[in-house]
Amino acid sequence: MDLEGDDIVDAVKDLIKGDTADAILKLKDFVSKLPTQLKGCESAEPELEAIVQWGKIFTDKKKLEETVAKNLALHHKKITEDVEEVKADWTAAKYFEAGQAAGDLIVVGIGKVKLPAAPVSVSLPSMKKVEFVAGLLFQFVQENNLTALEACYA
Repeated sequence: MDLEGDDIVDAVKDLIKGDTADAILKLKDFVSKLPTQLKGCESAEPELEAIVQWGKIFTDKKKLEETVAKNLALHHKKITEDVEEVKADWTAAKYFEAGQAAGDLIVVGIGKVKLPAAPVSVSLPSMKKVEFVAGLLFQFVQENNLTALEACYA
């Protein structure tokens, strides 16, 4: 993997200088590289596609500004704390912690990646399926007083 993180480092430096707009642009650059850099990880493809979809907000300046403004209004204290934490941790050479705070800042400021719903798979051995259906029909017939249907399996 070739994610050197130069965009992230520059984004943090911009945050420290108070240049949030440039920081966001650099985050966009970083996020746009993720799917290519992680391409060989087939099991993560659905998540990578979700990141691509999430990252499209960076290409719509108006939507991005509206989203950040809304989230800033709703979560001003948390966002301010995250920014200050990134600055403090970076200055103290606590890079992992700075990364955690930056990750939280992105989620609170822009929103979570929306993952596709996982398919629900229910696999029961055949006898269990029969018992399940029998119980379901029994209760359904009882609850709805379906006496004619009850006579079919009694």
